[in-house]
Amino acid sequence: HKMKNIQQNLLSFLENENLSENDIDEESLLKSITEDQSIFHDTIYLIAKIANNHHRTPYFYDRILHILLKLKDRILQNFSKSKLYKIFKNNQRILLFLIDQKMIEIDEYIASKILNKVENGQKYLMYFYPEIKPFVNITIVDKEILESMNIEKFNQYRKIGENDKYICHLIRNDLIKEFVIYVNQTNFKLNSRIETSFFETNLFLREKSSVTLIEYASFFGSIQIFQYLRLNKIELDSSLWSFAIHGNNPEIIHLLEEDSIMPKDSNFIGCFIESIKCHHNNLASYFLNN
Repeated sequence: HKMKNIQQNLLSFLENENLSENDIDEESLLKSITEDQSIFHDTIYLIAKIANNHHRTPYFYDRILHILLKLKDRILQNFSKSKLYKIFKNNQRILLFLIDQKMIEIDEYIASKILNKVENGQKYLMYFYPEIKPFVNITIVDKEILESMNIEKFNQYRKIGENDKYICHLIRNDLIKEFVIYVNQTNFKLNSRIETSFFETNLFLREKSSVTLIEYASFFGSIQIFQYLRLNKIELDSSLWSFAIHGNNPEIIHLLEEDSIMPKDSNFIGCFIESIKCHHNNLASYFLNN
């Protein structure tokens, strides 16, 4: 019951656009998190899971990092640096923040985990190249790519944590006018695929080598660009359900229903589970009740 209340209050804090940092809800949230040792421990894991899968609004990560900073002393008292790495290993943006805050230090143990390409992939390794440079022997090609980049831009893109391609910027922000101008001026094919960037920190996207424009629009809940692609006869298929759940935009969900696009399992159990994983409770309730 306590954890359910904390989850609801935490999601409200992360999702409410008009909530100020000094709002009383923040104080009560912090108090509820820290009043019990086991609750505090579980909440840190909960924050990691929400950060990995929940739809990112423009203020989402600022709020998460704000909470972690408020809890910094308590976190350091209760978790070793290697444990913190283990909890947040799937979220580069938070790991980078913890490194900047000296809550995690890159030592041989953590560097060896980052270098485990089977678990994390080459792009994950390249994201943390400045931190693990003393411990790493990466390919000459990758090293040339990294060292030829402007370090300020590199760090800027890392903190944004999204695909750095211009088309991706347009889709994420649902800039429909600029998107139409760009695809017309460059003859950009609407059925093109977007390759994953090593600045990508969305776990769901990072696990895919490439995605279509309409999948990317679905993932970010970009309804105007989704509609433009749909009206231009881009094929809608069952894969879009998972992307749309991460996008957390009910309009896109209803358009998939309207066009009779069924998920792969056809009984929506997979959609229900994916909604729970994302902590999109309204969507989970919708699937359950309908």
